[in-house]
Amino acid sequence: MSIKYGLLRFFRFLKANETQILTMFLQPVSFLIPVKKNRIVFCNFMNGYTCNLKYIAKELIKRDKNTEIYWISGAAAAKPEEFPPKIRLVDFSNKKEVFRLASSARILITNSCLTRLFMLGFVKKPEQIYINTWHGSFGIKKVSFGIELYKDDPQWLRFNLKDSAAVDYAVSNSDFETEIYKNERFFRKNIVLFGHPRNDIFFTEDAQYKEKIKKALKIPENTRIILYVPSFRDDIRTNCFGLDYLRVIEALEKAHNRDYCFVVRFHPHMISMSSALLPESPKIIDATLYPDIQELLAGADIAITDYSSCIFDFMLSKKPAFFYAEDVEKYNQERGFYFPMKEAPFPLATTTDGLIKAMLEFNNEEYPAKIDEFLKRQGAFEDGHASERVADLVEEILEK
Repeated sequence: MSIKYGLLRFFRFLKANETQILTMFLQPVSFLIPVKKNRIVFCNFMNGYTCNLKYIAKELIKRDKNTEIYWISGAAAAKPEEFPPKIRLVDFSNKKEVFRLASSARILITNSCLTRLFMLGFVKKPEQIYINTWHGSFGIKKVSFGIELYKDDPQWLRFNLKDSAAVDYAVSNSDFETEIYKNERFFRKNIVLFGHPRNDIFFTEDAQYKEKIKKALKIPENTRIILYVPSFRDDIRTNCFGLDYLRVIEALEKAHNRDYCFVVRFHPHMISMSSALLPESPKIIDATLYPDIQELLAGADIAITDYSSCIFDFMLSKKPAFFYAEDVEKYNQERGFYFPMKEAPFPLATTTDGLIKAMLEFNNEEYPAKIDEFLKRQGAFEDGHASERVADLVEEILEK
C-alpha cells in the first residue's frame, strides 16, 4: 500500500470518527477545569431566551443572589437584546468557551439534553448538578428512546444514554410526564413534580401579552388571533401543511362579524421553509422567529396544531384549541403516539373543511370540563409557581 493511499485512509478515518477522537482527548481536560460554586449555565442549543429556562432565569434574577448566569445558545436563534444584562450569552459555535463554561458550572440546566456537550468531550463531575426541564407537556408524540427511527444510530444512542444517566433532577408537570421520563428518557434520579416554569404565564393576566404581540407583529387592535403551530416531520416533508388559512378566516369572520388573522409559528427545524409555505396576505403573519412561543400562546385567542405539545400548555388558558393533522395515520406509523388523539379535549380535523366545521360548532360551555377531566386523568400539577420551586432548588444546591 502506498504512503499516499495510507494517508488518505488515515484522514478519512479521522473525519469519520472526529467526534469520538475529540471526546477522547478533551475528557481529561474537563476534569482539570475547577467548578465555580456560584456559576449556573443554561443550555438552549436550538432556541434563544425562551421555554422553561427563561422563566427559571427570570425568577433567579429577581431574587438577586450572588450568581454568575451564562446562557449557551445557537447564533440563528439567540437575540442578545432579548436577554437581561445579568445573563452572559455564549454562542455554541465558540466550542472552547462552551467547553470551559460547562466544565466549570456548579449547575447546568437544559430543556432538552446535554448531548452536544458530551460530544465535545465534557465530563460531568460529582460536584456538578444537572437539572433537566424538558420542553414538552403531556406531549402526545413519542420522544427520545420511544422513537424507533433513532434507535439504529449508535452515536445518537451512546450520547443520549450518557445524557440520561447524568441527570440529577428532572422537572415534571404530571404523573404522565414522570412515567415518560422514566420509560422513554431513562431518568433514574430525582423526578420532581414542580409544574413547568414556562406555564406560569397562564396564571397571569393575558392582556399584557396580547398587547405585546400585536404591537410586535403589527396586528390591528380589535383583530382576534388564531395561533397555528405545526410540528416538523422527521423526513422534512412539507406536503402535509395544506391548511387553507384564508378560507378559515373568511368562515370565522362571516360567522362572528369580527376580524381574524393567523399567526403561524413553525418549528425551529423549519425556519428556512416558513416563508415558502405561507401565502402572501396581511392576515397571515409568520411568527417563526418570534422569541418566545409562550407569549404567543398567552396572547392568542385560538390555537391550532397537528402534534406539537404546545397545545397542552395552551389548554391551561381554557381558550379554544384544535388539532389539524392531514397525515395523522402516517405520522402515527412513523413516530407514534402515547395515547389516541381523540382522548385529548381538542376536536381533530384532517381537512380545511373539517377544521372550519369544528371551529364553527365548537362547544365552549362543555370545553372547560373536558380540560379538567383530561388534566385529572394525566395527574397534572400546574399552579403558576413552578419557576419559584426550581429557583428554590437551585438556591438549595448552591448553599450546600
